[in-house]
Amino acid sequence: MDSGNYDWYVLFPNHHVGLRLKKELDGRDIKARISPTPREASKSCGISLIVDEGDLPMINQIIAENDIEILKIVSLARKEWKYRST
Repeated sequence: MDSGNYDWYVLFPNHHVGLRLKKELDGRDIKARISPTPREASKSCGISLIVDEGDLPMINQIIAENDIEILKIVSLARKEWKYRST
């Protein structure tokens, strides 16, 4: 699997927990983007964080140290979006 073609998503039970982890990551200069949770990852609506694969060990440590509840961390193939003009 070529990791450059995948995005890593951290999924949460609710958006409050996601924002809490985002704040912790920002405080440690770890890049994370807030994103809607992809349907391929979970049927529930909500937010997730897209993170770099290389940061996962530190992110897991932060999750454990701060007792942050996550649902799971998943990798999904990056999609190339094509927009059509009208």
